[in-house]
Amino acid sequence: MVLITVMSLSTFPQGTGPELHIPNIDKAVHFIFYAVATLLGIFFIRERTRGRISFNRALLQLILIVIVYGILIEVFQWAFTLTRHGDLDDVLANSVGVITAGAFMKFLHYGKSRLKW
Repeated sequence: MVLITVMSLSTFPQGTGPELHIPNIDKAVHFIFYAVATLLGIFFIRERTRGRISFNRALLQLILIVIVYGILIEVFQWAFTLTRHGDLDDVLANSVGVITAGAFMKFLHYGKSRLKW
């Protein structure tokens, strides 16, 4: 989450990265970052609580926290940076990544060879 925060609120000089012009690659990156954050977050909660919180409660809380975090980052980009701007499409990509990862974890938790919580 620190990496996402720093990269989201930092200004990078023009021309420092590779010049790739892939349509909507930015949205794919948002989706992947937030999906991975959700996957890692649920394992973090599991280890920190030793399973004392139910899986459903932990997953719901994590999904809400990460979605609110994504919204706040976009607001902070709009309010506190000069070269970046908040984008509702980024919020949507973030949220879809979070929900997709949450659904994947729910599937793993309740499948035939489910994960033990």
